[in-house]
Amino acid sequence: MNTDNQAIIIYLDNCMVLSKKKYSNWREVQDEFWDNYKANLELMSCEEIISFFEEDFKEEINWPFSCKTIVDFFKSDKVVIQSERQLPICRVDDKSQLVGIKEGDF
Repeated sequence: MNTDNQAIIIYLDNCMVLSKKKYSNWREVQDEFWDNYKANLELMSCEEIISFFEEDFKEEINWPFSCKTIVDFFKSDKVVIQSERQLPICRVDDKSQLVGIKEGDF
């Protein structure tokens, strides 16, 4: 698999990062973002990331990055970008399901 034009999605506490940096495993990602790290996904192409956001976040207004920002990132020399929008705050409920927290819930 050609990984030259791919990036990984990194979930942090309150934002998301796209990185073209090549990590050998998730622990390297965790070590780099140790203070806010939650999870990361495998390497994906620009098209795969856009498809993922379409499926996961539905309307572009809900995406952490606009489609244009993703495309521009892949065309640029930038190695890492941080999401333009904060991710919703989430918690795990008593059934171990991830749920969003509304403003009045905290």
